[in-house]
Amino acid sequence: MSLTPPARRSRARLRPTVAGAVLLSLVSAAGGCETDGQPAAAASPEARAASVPVHTSEYATLGYRIEWRGFPTMFAGERVRFAEVLGDLVMVQDTAGVVSAIEVRSGERRWSDQPAQRLTKYTGMTREGNRVIVASESEVFFYDSETGNLLDKQRLERVVNTRPMKIGEVLVFGCSDGQVLGHLTVNGFRLWGSGLDGAITADPVRFGDTDAVALVSSRGEILVTDGRTGNGMGRARIFGGPGAPLAASDSSLFIASVDHSLYAFSRDRAAQLWRHRTEEPLRRAPAFYEGRVYCDLGGPGLTAFDSGSGSILWQNKNVRGEVVAMRKGRLVVWDNATSTATLVDPARGETIESVKLDRIVHLRADQFVDGPLYAVSANGVVAKLVTRN
Repeated sequence: MSLTPPARRSRARLRPTVAGAVLLSLVSAAGGCETDGQPAAAASPEARAASVPVHTSEYATLGYRIEWRGFPTMFAGERVRFAEVLGDLVMVQDTAGVVSAIEVRSGERRWSDQPAQRLTKYTGMTREGNRVIVASESEVFFYDSETGNLLDKQRLERVVNTRPMKIGEVLVFGCSDGQVLGHLTVNGFRLWGSGLDGAITADPVRFGDTDAVALVSSRGEILVTDGRTGNGMGRARIFGGPGAPLAASDSSLFIASVDHSLYAFSRDRAAQLWRHRTEEPLRRAPAFYEGRVYCDLGGPGLTAFDSGSGSILWQNKNVRGEVVAMRKGRLVVWDNATSTATLVDPARGETIESVKLDRIVHLRADQFVDGPLYAVSANGVVAKLVTRN
């Protein structure tokens, strides 16, 4: 439990109460509009549900069925910015900053709130026990996961750029000025700090269940550090920054870089293990699973590497996107640019099935192997997908 007194509330809650219903009716009255070819968020769940295809047959092709559809609180004209599966909740935040907690079990909206002003820049969410942690560039908000009550609000010493990585009582952030911030949640003060050359825009990544965290700057400097203490474990440099989120195993870091390379570095001393050069900058996140690294290399398509040696095991130029899950021994690959989900044979790299999920912008896994998937539309329709027999 935090030792800092709870912050005084001065804004209206958006929980599903009578006041919340009045607010939702006002939002609904504002109407919707088209944004980037996508329907704007409508306050009415019925209107949102009607605007997004159910995709029953497409999900069945992938081996899933819909268990429920849920609806976070959304302001008209706003879009989903973050969608994260955090324990028994799917946490959704729209571009106005409204945070909603959707129950994994039932799809019901447990609570909603807008932590700060509409124009506040948020960087991501995480969770610790019964506390949901919502971060902005200057503050961290701690919510009771059951009730949505604001338990604490803490100022950050520096302006941060990334999603927080929770290691014990420390939140690790990367900053636009190249600083790494270790924020102690017990008292709201900086516990440690470090510096990199260049802005940090890629989220920190953790090496399995260890306390080691890696960050990479836009100029290619790599830092591996102990997230609890800030003690450096190694530094290295590549020729350009990451073009996509980082990935890691228990012992290795994988970077898809804009310098036309996929890299592997060790956790200990940040030693380069291997480098694979590509014809173009890499913009898709790598994924690690059971001794393999999967990454979309652009023209060559999805490529499987031996994580130890960096040797290529197979390539499929017809598959684009990022590996998000494993379903009954098949890779689930999600291409956000085309809203396409593809099943791939991990042994040979062959395409098994491919479907287009119109209006879906996020596909999140509860657990990597044979867990539920959550398909999220831009205007706030969340569908829980469970595996079919």
